[in-house]
Amino acid sequence: MEDIYTKYRPYLFSVAYNILGEIQEAEDLVQDAFVEVLKMERGEVKNIKPYLTRVVANKSIDRLHALKKQRELYPGTWLPEPLITPTEGSHQEGILQYEVLHALDQLNPTERAAFVLRTAFDYPYQELAQICNTSEANCRQLVSRSRQKVADEVKTSPPHTADQQPLQQLMEAFLQSCAEGNPEQLTRLLKKDIALYSDGGGKAAAALNVLYGHEVVSKFLIGVTRKKLEQQLTLQQLKVNNLPAVLFSVNGVPDSLLYINRDGSLLSQIFIMRNPDKIILQ
Repeated sequence: MEDIYTKYRPYLFSVAYNILGEIQEAEDLVQDAFVEVLKMERGEVKNIKPYLTRVVANKSIDRLHALKKQRELYPGTWLPEPLITPTEGSHQEGILQYEVLHALDQLNPTERAAFVLRTAFDYPYQELAQICNTSEANCRQLVSRSRQKVADEVKTSPPHTADQQPLQQLMEAFLQSCAEGNPEQLTRLLKKDIALYSDGGGKAAAALNVLYGHEVVSKFLIGVTRKKLEQQLTLQQLKVNNLPAVLFSVNGVPDSLLYINRDGSLLSQIFIMRNPDKIILQ
């Protein structure tokens, strides 16, 4: 069993994390799945990976129903918990980009599980239909609709996973414009319909609502940066869900985590995590 745990735990964690959007919830759920297997008779399960996938996916769907109700009471904007790793850390297979993880919140739990398993892991439709408790034909339609909803929300073209350098360069130009307090220069880096999401969790100051539009977002960022520069501010390059991000610390204490999404050469989405419970280096 130890060999099975070591072999499949990273994969199962990715499945659960992508569906739930919370690290500890995903880890607990994967642990529960292995406990179930331990209680079974030896040889009772012949194909262990598909079995564990079904267990984790079904548990994730059930758990997400409860989590969605809890998130309705969340103070301000709720954002998924970012998977933060060092820049030199290894690539974590199957982990969806952060902006995709955020877009998945508009899907119901079954749609989300179907999207994750098919998109991130190319899971066979025949087996996916069993998890979703529907026919294979309906499952294909379910995945297709889910992908369209996510694509409409993310609006990223071209995908920046293939080449991280343009994203890194845009991040550097963005940070420089904020530091210089130049609203005109900053606005030129933003799409007109840009959206800024900020999660303080009721524990740190953050915009309660999503900010839309390049002028509104630019004004907000210039104001926030001006206040932060008055403090002992340091920057650290990190990765969030395998892509570049920046951690801001004040007097050595993590303060904010910044992640951006681009559409071509312009920023299309900005995510600022300020909830200290969600800024944890893995």
